[in-house]
Amino acid sequence: MNLLFISNDPSTKKDLSNFLQLYFDKVLYIDNTKKCHKALKKEKISLIILDVNDTYFSELIFLQEFRRIDTKTKIIMLSNLSNVHFLIELISLRLTKYVLKPINLKYFREIIFSAIDEIKKEQYDNNIVYLVENYSWNIALKKLFKNNVAVYLTKSEITIFKYYCNHRNEIFSYFDILDILDRDCEGDVNKAKMILKRLRKRLTPEIIKNIYGLGYRFNTTSCKNSSKHSH
Repeated sequence: MNLLFISNDPSTKKDLSNFLQLYFDKVLYIDNTKKCHKALKKEKISLIILDVNDTYFSELIFLQEFRRIDTKTKIIMLSNLSNVHFLIELISLRLTKYVLKPINLKYFREIIFSAIDEIKKEQYDNNIVYLVENYSWNIALKKLFKNNVAVYLTKSEITIFKYYCNHRNEIFSYFDILDILDRDCEGDVNKAKMILKRLRKRLTPEIIKNIYGLGYRFNTTSCKNSSKHSH
């Protein structure tokens, strides 16, 4: 996880930097919002800490522009402002937390730990494709699970899951399978059919639905631990 820390206050940076470096892979320090765009394009940022001073206009503009293109990145704001107009403007910007200065370090640590937990949970959820009959496919690990227990897949079966499972509602044919399994099937459509038939029989036919006249698609669900069939 990478952190972008925007502050022109050396004392704030000094107070917090040692702690933050313990829990993030990379901490980028920038002294004003005008320099942020380059950093955000270059690095994948999980959390932004924005230290706001009395002249908050540029920070507010930056947040408004940022939220138009990114609604998910966590943002923690540090400030000594209690200006009502400013606080009202912040409501639509979906801050993770607004921390009043001077900063209580114990409270700040709790906020950071909570944000890290949320980021990790979202990263995990984004890597999971939920399927019928309590199956799930982990995109990052390239593994299939049933009720959170790993299910053995052959090399060919892993390839099929990798290409088609994480594309919701994508329909594929035997010829599509043949394209991605060229070495395993040696151009033989019957081998592609046999691999798919064996896979559906060993797991459950419902995991890969036959779409009449078109081909097949993975039967995904929108939620965890769903045993209902998705059509």
